[in-house]
Amino acid sequence: INAEYMGANNSVSFGSKIQKPSKMGNLISSLSWGWVVPSSVLCGYIIQRWQRKKFLGFVLFALGYTTYQVIIRFVSMFLPSFCRPKFVYPFRHDLFCALFRHGFFEMTFDQSRIALARVAQFLALFSKSRPLEPVKHSSVRGVWYGDAELNGNLNVMLYAHGGGYSMGASHMYKLAHQRWVDQIKSQGFPFRILSLDYSLAPEQPFPAAINDGVNAYKYLVDEIGVSPDKIVFAGDSAGGGLSLALLLRLKQLNLPMPGGAILISPWVNLRHKDFSTYPDSYHKNALTDAIPMEIMPEMIQRYAQGHNRDDPLISPILGDYHGLPPLCIIGGGREILIDDIVALIERARNAGVEVHQIINPVMPHVYCVMPEFFDSDANTTLDEIGNWVINVLRTSPKTGLGT
Repeated sequence: INAEYMGANNSVSFGSKIQKPSKMGNLISSLSWGWVVPSSVLCGYIIQRWQRKKFLGFVLFALGYTTYQVIIRFVSMFLPSFCRPKFVYPFRHDLFCALFRHGFFEMTFDQSRIALARVAQFLALFSKSRPLEPVKHSSVRGVWYGDAELNGNLNVMLYAHGGGYSMGASHMYKLAHQRWVDQIKSQGFPFRILSLDYSLAPEQPFPAAINDGVNAYKYLVDEIGVSPDKIVFAGDSAGGGLSLALLLRLKQLNLPMPGGAILISPWVNLRHKDFSTYPDSYHKNALTDAIPMEIMPEMIQRYAQGHNRDDPLISPILGDYHGLPPLCIIGGGREILIDDIVALIERARNAGVEVHQIINPVMPHVYCVMPEFFDSDANTTLDEIGNWVINVLRTSPKTGLGT
């Protein structure tokens, strides 16, 4: 991977100061979340599979991960900072990713679907966010984060969750979403996040999810009265690919573009039919990411179901990006999708699109929307994304708000 993308974070500061946690704060975080995370994964796993041998093995693995996480964070307090990205973080994160891979994807499809929902519900218990408000519209399913009034002055992030187009839910990332709401609201913007419950495959394959996205966008613009340039699309993994595909669909329909889009570890290349056609990062990072590449062909089949995988709405890496709004693209150097993400950044820039990239070389897939797992690394990126959104809203000709 080009050193330009894997080197120091190519970030742009927009004025907000990121507070670094103290050493004691880091240790306390490890002690608390070190037990919460494995417990939440176990919660979903136990609900779905009560087989003594596998259950006991999973418990031991989770306890081992927890113990190591606490010890290595304690040791890292006394190591020079240059040692941490090279030694401390990768090994600790590799353990988490192994836990996730072997915990979820050894289940059947239906079991992993329900387990992911249970884990999201469990983690939500630790969020200080307000109760989520369901979207009240016949053709739009999802929840609202934030409590700003629903009128034409509103600024909105339209968020699509990840899950391979076949699992996941709108309440998955309460901590991340509430952090954005608080950060952007503090700058004087009336702001909400509409986290979309879009149609999932295989019951509702392509193009149902894209149609849901278009309906949600029209609901914001036509019924609430939000100006398009005060809307930012966002999504992680499959949701990141869906957000990019939604931009391409708006272009096809000659609809106005939103102010920008945030693509977090976006899954944009669904053309691969066997492992031999996968980019190098799929093989190189197979043991350092949370997603096993072995499940990709099945997920693609569920979503595409006979449609041409070279369709840019299915594989938006093939799209025409001319005329798209500014993009903020996030990736982890240890995730299997990183080669496709780097290719996306290059293609967008070659088409004249303004791209702000955040590549953390020691992070796995969608790390930034899981501060429960990746604490300060995730929070630093979340704050940078929030600053990018603030900058987009400030440059909107119709916003006129914010300090």
